[in-house]
Amino acid sequence: YVDQRSTKKPANESHGDPMTEPNVPTKTTRRALMRGAAWTAPIAIASVAAPALAVSPDCATEDVSLNWGFAQYSGAPSTTAAFTTNVNFNPTPSNSTFPSLNTPMTATILHTYYGRARGSTPNGTISTFNVGGIGQVGYYLRQQIGANGNTTPATTDYQTIRFTFSEPIRNLRFSITDIDRAWTTTNRDFIDGVSLTSSAAFTSSVPSGSQVTGAGTASSPWQNSTEGNKSEDGPGGQIDITFTGTVQSFTIRYDNLGRQAITSGVNNDQAVFVTGFRTNRHTQC
Repeated sequence: YVDQRSTKKPANESHGDPMTEPNVPTKTTRRALMRGAAWTAPIAIASVAAPALAVSPDCATEDVSLNWGFAQYSGAPSTTAAFTTNVNFNPTPSNSTFPSLNTPMTATILHTYYGRARGSTPNGTISTFNVGGIGQVGYYLRQQIGANGNTTPATTDYQTIRFTFSEPIRNLRFSITDIDRAWTTTNRDFIDGVSLTSSAAFTSSVPSGSQVTGAGTASSPWQNSTEGNKSEDGPGGQIDITFTGTVQSFTIRYDNLGRQAITSGVNNDQAVFVTGFRTNRHTQC
C-alpha cells in the first residue's frame, strides 16, 4: 500500500525548495531491518497472524503497525511555547482478518523549546507526503533558530520531542528520516543534529544508502556526512531505531549543528520526520 497523498514538498521548507549511553550505529541494510515488518500495512493497526492460544488465560501477542496516516490526531502546535499533541492509533479495524486489541493504543507527544529555538509550521503535525520509503506519511519535526530564522545556532538552542505511549510495548521499531545539511563555505543554513534518549535499551543502524553518522547522543548527534538535501521519502538521511525490550517513552532532541553565523538572507528552517511504528502488543484473549 502506498499512501496516495501528495508527495510535493512544502513551498516554505528550506531543505531545497522544491537519542543513557552512546549507541553507535552499525552498518546494515534497509531490507534486513525491514524484513518481515510489513511497513506498508494499509490500516492503522495491522497484525501478522500468530497461532491462536485455544487453551490459555493469556492473550496472544501480535506484531502491529501504528500508521500516522490512519491515526486520530489532535493538538494545537505552537511555534513559541511548549505544546502537546495526542494520537489514537486504534480506529476499529475494518478488516476482520486482523484481531481486535484490548484497548486503544494512544500516544502523547510533548514538544519543548530551549534557548532561541522555536517551531516552524508545520512542526508537530502529520506530513501530507510519504517519508522513509515505506509508503506512509510521517510525523513532522520542524524548527528554526530565532524569530526570523537567521540567528547563529548555539548548543543551548534546541527542541525536544517526548513520545509517551499509553502502555509499555515491546520490540518498537521506527526510523528518523530526512536528516540532512545545507552548509557550505559559501551558503551556511543548517546541519540537522538528532539524538535519542530513553530509560529503555535500544539500538540504531544506518540503512543502505544513508550517509548518517554519529552515536545518536547529545554530544555526538546523528548528522549527515554529505552536503545536500536528502529525499524525505528516501534512505539518504535516515537512521533506523529498534528498542530491544519494553519501552513506554523516549525523547528525541533536535539541534542545528551549524555553529557559525548563517549566510545573510538565509532562513535556517530545518525539518526531519518520524516514520510510523512497528511493535508487539497483546490482543484480546
